[in-house]
Amino acid sequence: MTSSPDRNKFLSACLKELDARGVLFCISRNHDKFWVNGSSDVDILVSPAQFQAAIRCFENAADASGYRIALRNYFVNYSLVFHADHAGLVRIDIEIDVRWKTRTLLDAETILAARREEDGLPIPSPEHEALVLLCNCAWLGKITPTYKQRLEELTASDERAKLTDLFLCNRFGFDRSSFLRLLATGDVMQLRTCFQNGSTPQNRIRNICRKIARTARRLIFPPGIIINCHRVPREDFLLDNGELEFLFPSAKAARTGDPNSRIFLALFQGGIFWQDSKQLCFSGAAVRLWAGSTRYFRAENGRIHHDATNQSAPLPEGGDFIGRVLADINEKPSVAGRSQNHRSSMPGDGMTSSSKTIR
Repeated sequence: MTSSPDRNKFLSACLKELDARGVLFCISRNHDKFWVNGSSDVDILVSPAQFQAAIRCFENAADASGYRIALRNYFVNYSLVFHADHAGLVRIDIEIDVRWKTRTLLDAETILAARREEDGLPIPSPEHEALVLLCNCAWLGKITPTYKQRLEELTASDERAKLTDLFLCNRFGFDRSSFLRLLATGDVMQLRTCFQNGSTPQNRIRNICRKIARTARRLIFPPGIIINCHRVPREDFLLDNGELEFLFPSAKAARTGDPNSRIFLALFQGGIFWQDSKQLCFSGAAVRLWAGSTRYFRAENGRIHHDATNQSAPLPEGGDFIGRVLADINEKPSVAGRSQNHRSSMPGDGMTSSSKTIR
């Protein structure tokens, strides 16, 4: 993994905008990869009251850095993907709390009040960062090697381990033996149960309302795309196209032959429907009509095409090409007559190592 001058210029502009507008924030996880190109997105936590201000900061920074918004979507958190010609994609996930399903496990204000600085960036306190990582493991259904390593680092010293153990045990009943068992086995079932049965069901009504609003938007404007790849094996398309993961998580993908419900969910949740058969059944035609022509791409003869705008690119540039097309669509009225630039009003309806607390 290498650093990118264009990407870092954009991220530097983001940090300056946030500071200039008085938006308190911290890098909730993976801060060591903040300045590095790779498969990691940027996770930034802000308070719900400053959510819209944070979005404006990122938009302003993008304008000043030559980036454009390619995609907006809710996954677990609100996601913005930015594109710049010849500079690739940058995805920023905005968090307003640490949440498991409809339960807020820890609010942003508490995390921001105890944030500290490490490698020149504001990050959560060790016990709060541990909770962020554990919650993400619960959502993923597994503990990744990167998260395991970071959790071990956060509890390497006796003092840190004691603080983290006390915090997790008092708040969720997740004691030291459970923590060590999770690291050893990777089984997140007990962790999920602790989150589900914990005594802090904060903001459940707000989170339920957010989920309903998100569902309604997705039904009207499905955030996923269709890629017709029956003339090119899907595996060939994915080769050298790691950027697609920034736009459409592979875990939410579906392909021809999958149950209709899975295909629907792929588009509904912001994934890819790989149409790898020439025959388009009735349900497939209905899905394409629902998604709209602006969300339809096809791969053939070593190129990827977007018929609605008559654009194409070599197949190895597929991820970057899709990002550019979506950025173009977001800047002008949709060629299909459906606006793709629908903004969210939720949820507010070179480094030196240090470890100091920011107040």
